[in-house]
Amino acid sequence: MKKIVVVLFVILAFCGRNEKGNIILTSNYPLKLILQEITKGRFAVECLVPPSVSPHTFQPKPSDIAKIEKSVLFFYTSDLLDQWISKSIENKISVFNFLPISKKLTFEDGKTYDPHFWTDPTAVIAIIDSLAKIISNVDAVNSSFYLANADTFKTKLAKLDISTDLRLNPIKGKSIFLFHPSFRYFLNRYGLQYGGSVEEIPGAEPTPNHISNIIDRIHKSGTKAIFSEPQLNPNSAKVVAEIANVRLYELDPLGNHLEIDTYEKLLLYNTEILLKAMQ
Repeated sequence: MKKIVVVLFVILAFCGRNEKGNIILTSNYPLKLILQEITKGRFAVECLVPPSVSPHTFQPKPSDIAKIEKSVLFFYTSDLLDQWISKSIENKISVFNFLPISKKLTFEDGKTYDPHFWTDPTAVIAIIDSLAKIISNVDAVNSSFYLANADTFKTKLAKLDISTDLRLNPIKGKSIFLFHPSFRYFLNRYGLQYGGSVEEIPGAEPTPNHISNIIDRIHKSGTKAIFSEPQLNPNSAKVVAEIANVRLYELDPLGNHLEIDTYEKLLLYNTEILLKAMQ
């Protein structure tokens, strides 16, 4: 049923392309970085939610909704992450739906899927063909161009995965405590242990019991650092770091730093932060 809906949408998008211009819109910056590798300038790929803002807390303005409706294609992660997206928006495509179940992680309840898949390059590889086919259906004349770019990007990601795995060898097996569970795919891929998160619900202050539990787990793990994020208020992470007597570093799941203009740079940036903090 989902495939039928996607095909129907692609047909409608193709028919209305002249009216909607040449813009592919994404809900977050990592998706922009991924899609621009496929389009290579044939479409203008724009990100709706600034990389300095968490999609968990983003609230769209009427102008944002209008921009979505005017785009040729609107790719978002999932309803689990982008809860601000209205069900009434017709031209939306969830990229998380293209990720095989075997690649999806669940949260600690064992039922709810974790949507932060893009921190694992092999998970990105798993959705590239689906993205390229959708874009090719909208612009069939240049289909071979998009499919070739997809193959090139997959090769680049495979090499990036290998180099990242080797780079992280010195810290494999160590416990990593996050601000909120945005890097679990990365940790799972590269043999790092997820210790827990300061804020399990983004934007919601953790309870005293939860802070006490996290501090106890930090002490038992022997870790020397925990991590905040630039998109969320770090005050609770600072409190935990001070009480637990560990250093506080900053991981960036969305690419808030100006120098991050490719997916590769996003992954390498966070890899180096982890190495610096944990070695």
